[in-house]
Amino acid sequence: MSWYFHFWSLFSLCTSSYVSALWYPNHNVSTNSTVFLHYFDPTFEHKLTNTVNQAIRGETALGFQWMSVTSFRETSDNKRGSVAWIVFGGSIPNLKVHATSLAKSAVAVVGCQISAQENSPVGFKLDSCYPIEVSRVSASNGKAGLLGFTAVSLELKSTRNTAVLVYCDPLWRHDTKHPGGGCHVRLRQDGRWTNLANGEFAEFFRFCSSFNHSTPCGGGFSVDLLEVASGGNDRLPNTKMIVGLPFTQPHGEAQVIDNVLLRFQRAPSTDLSNVDILRSGELRFGTQVVWTPTQGNRIPAESPHSRPNVNGTTIVAKQEIPEWWTRENLALVSSPSSQPWPTITAYRHTGFRASEVAFRIRLRTNGTTDFSGFGQTLETILVPLSGQDSRVEYAIVVGAPFSYHPVKGPNTGRVYILCPKPGLVEQDIVSSVEGPEGQSFFGYSLANLGDVNGDGIDDIVVGAPGIQASSSQSSANGKVYIHRVTPHCTLDPTAVQVCYGF
Repeated sequence: MSWYFHFWSLFSLCTSSYVSALWYPNHNVSTNSTVFLHYFDPTFEHKLTNTVNQAIRGETALGFQWMSVTSFRETSDNKRGSVAWIVFGGSIPNLKVHATSLAKSAVAVVGCQISAQENSPVGFKLDSCYPIEVSRVSASNGKAGLLGFTAVSLELKSTRNTAVLVYCDPLWRHDTKHPGGGCHVRLRQDGRWTNLANGEFAEFFRFCSSFNHSTPCGGGFSVDLLEVASGGNDRLPNTKMIVGLPFTQPHGEAQVIDNVLLRFQRAPSTDLSNVDILRSGELRFGTQVVWTPTQGNRIPAESPHSRPNVNGTTIVAKQEIPEWWTRENLALVSSPSSQPWPTITAYRHTGFRASEVAFRIRLRTNGTTDFSGFGQTLETILVPLSGQDSRVEYAIVVGAPFSYHPVKGPNTGRVYILCPKPGLVEQDIVSSVEGPEGQSFFGYSLANLGDVNGDGIDDIVVGAPGIQASSSQSSANGKVYIHRVTPHCTLDPTAVQVCYGF
């Protein structure tokens, strides 16, 4: 299989070296020990590829390039125990078409189920894989070939045993020429996939399309989900989706879609989710989008370091700031190709057509115009306040996988981190870690690993796929680096562990 498969398999199927730690966490483990070991199930490749082969009848799934992965967990019960899903999205290149690398012969989104097994050396076992959506690509059926290019999931907190899965195709089109893009939303509830009232298995959001035509915009190039509020009376909570459309003319855009689960609640077909459009003059605006995490319990008075004021402000480290800095989830949108500096813009989104810029992050360089890809990947993690720090309780982690190093060479890559300071429109980056070597593409992918060492701060995973510079070079297996985040909102320059591709 391609390096995509090895990389993402490694990303998902490394398992804790402490027995059953993923399912039965032990928060008193030593941070000097190995955090993760490879978990290789000899049946995994067969289960995954056989699922695809059966669906498309004869195509070899070994040629799949798995480009996205997401996972979510289902609530434990006495009969089945803990169950989780790992969902892969990818495609098979069409080798008969030499004009573009985007030509595909088949696309697939496949879900693999794993369950807890306390007596297993790794604490779980891989059960089976299931086709969520698998199909061949042809000009006649309108399949563009990047289904599953992005995939995200969200476990809903206010509704028991419920998760949302979104997977997108930024090349989906209404006609045969223009890729408007589209995203599928699926709901997993009480151990089964829930259909819409009309029997369809997924809600589908199409972008840049009207009158059976579409315009190029790459809708679904990036996507993220946010649970906003409880629905009450067993109703589903309001769940927002932000989608990046970086190829919309002239500069790109992002769309915030409110209540994406509306039609799963048997709402009238005339009820539509509200869509707000975020625009900017920054080039390739919408390359990456992500929501900032919820801070604490959303009640500033319960935080030892902040308290609300009667005039709608909050006191943080003896500084009076607008209350929304500690209570609202902001939408982050990146523009890696912006000139003169790549930019990440944070927006408040308080209601329909109610958005405003909260702050910006710019990578200010000293005269160099080299494209670093700053903002090509984005992630957020929780970093609780310590002492009287004047900052929010989360960090923004930014990947620049094409960053050049004068000694190591091109595409060394670099990852940046900052915790925004309330009240500042222009935020400064003060900490970063560079890649280990040239052509490593350090920062090509990022993921919040959660708190694996028990210090109360989320840890970050950095992907370095080591893509070969040309087809004449041998394929690299890639590496995954686990880095600790310090209480001062910096990245520990020494990785806790490095997982190697296989």
